[in-house]
Amino acid sequence: MLTLRRLRVDHPRKSTRPKISAAKPKRWNRPLAEGVLPAYDEALKLIKDDSSRMKKEAENIGNTLANAEGARNIDENTLNALRERLKIIKVQSGINLPNVRWLCANGMGG
Repeated sequence: MLTLRRLRVDHPRKSTRPKISAAKPKRWNRPLAEGVLPAYDEALKLIKDDSSRMKKEAENIGNTLANAEGARNIDENTLNALRERLKIIKVQSGINLPNVRWLCANGMGG
């Protein structure tokens, strides 16, 4: 006859995961070495390419904004729209990067 052993719930399991905090930061490490899964490598490449494209777009918007702020006949609503667009593009340029996502998931910002 089989008997089921009961697990003791009064002693929770200790985590083997090291404590991560701003005082004890850890770096993001790839879960798979390069070349193990080509689809994963290609996905990371695509994410990095998209991030760099967004950063270039943010740089262009920043230059446009700087030029527009120097102009005398520019509408304030246009300037505010450019500033808002710049903030959005800056966030979007890093939001999918694995290291940024890891930092945010571990409460260390990003």
